[in-house]
Amino acid sequence: MKKIFYLLGLVLLASACDDDDCNCSLNTNKPGDTDGKGNYIVLFEAGVERENLLKSASPIQQTDEVYIYAYNDTVKNLSGTPVASGLYQANTPGILTGMNSYKMYLPNDTYDFYAVSNNNSTAPATFVNGSSEPLKNGVDYLWGKAQSQIASQAAKCSFTLNHRATQVIINLTAGNGITINKLVSATITPSSVGGIMNLETGTITPATTLGAAVNMGVANTNCQYTMLPLNYSNPIAVTFTVLVNGETTARTYTSAITAPSGQLSSGNSYLFKAIVNADDITFAEVYVNAWNNVDETGNPIYPIQ
Repeated sequence: MKKIFYLLGLVLLASACDDDDCNCSLNTNKPGDTDGKGNYIVLFEAGVERENLLKSASPIQQTDEVYIYAYNDTVKNLSGTPVASGLYQANTPGILTGMNSYKMYLPNDTYDFYAVSNNNSTAPATFVNGSSEPLKNGVDYLWGKAQSQIASQAAKCSFTLNHRATQVIINLTAGNGITINKLVSATITPSSVGGIMNLETGTITPATTLGAAVNMGVANTNCQYTMLPLNYSNPIAVTFTVLVNGETTARTYTSAITAPSGQLSSGNSYLFKAIVNADDITFAEVYVNAWNNVDETGNPIYPIQ
């Protein structure tokens, strides 16, 4: 019988960066600076949730890009145009600097700020009226919110960015009479693409169907894939090419995983434990982890996709 384990981690709410993590002196502007027209500059820093429970987040990595939107705090559902928005990059870990010399200046008022990122150096999806363009698989979408920030007092607006996609990890172990020499490749049939993220909540509409098979990232006897959230109770096909028992020709195994309770939820990482037998692969356990229990770099436990 398949066993399902839910591993819950503590999240400590604190600043995304501290003096040990961020060289804040690299900012050319300082809190309270204005544009000479009564508008105050807003400075930003960001971290990504992580497993280490001593802090809430690790600084976002250098060169990663983040798009930030500002709305008056009275605006609900984020319809219409933000009062300001711009693309930022971490020129030093954790500290965001506007790209193409962009700087966000705002009148003295109260604002809600929203941040989105692909957790890499590519530009995030664009948003119109609070909704993203259609999203795709293979992207570690990040989202964060900073509420009720007063421009003249927002010396540093800090975001803790949360993982909003879902991650499937499969670990292979050898059954009786089997020695695994190498996991050569693996594929999975992921969520269908086209989900939409809500900028106000960070929620991505779950897919209800599957797309075409894609390659998973492979490292040692682990494989993983990051995809859009999925509501789907039917089997999800997976295929593995494995060298075993010193053989020179790899064996191909076709099997399927089943989402716990029919869901691969936003922000969760699912670790499926698979046993490689002579003629098939069986799944006995699945661990449902909060993503902050997963090393977002993919190393050394989990492979990079």
